[in-house]
Amino acid sequence: MTAIDFVLVIGVEGLHFHPERPEGIEFIPCNNEGLRFVLLPTDPDLDASGHRNGLTCKVYKSYTATKDQVSFVDSYNTKGILSRVASGVHLPFKQGGLNTYC
Repeated sequence: MTAIDFVLVIGVEGLHFHPERPEGIEFIPCNNEGLRFVLLPTDPDLDASGHRNGLTCKVYKSYTATKDQVSFVDSYNTKGILSRVASGVHLPFKQGGLNTYC
């Protein structure tokens, strides 16, 4: 099976661990959607609770993909350019402040 893996990384403010958890915590929903959430201190060595520097949330997800879609993502990741768009790949872009897809 060919897949594309995504990770969303976002800072979380206003929450902290008590007691400290330098290793963070992990959540895997029981609905079998393949999601994994990890919440950990932004700076575990100096602020294991995340009280001063905040926490970081990472959300992981994999999607099945065609070989053309994987090739497109690989090309973009290694070369940073879009040479062509494979069929079945819809690119988001902003038009007038709205997210649309082409």
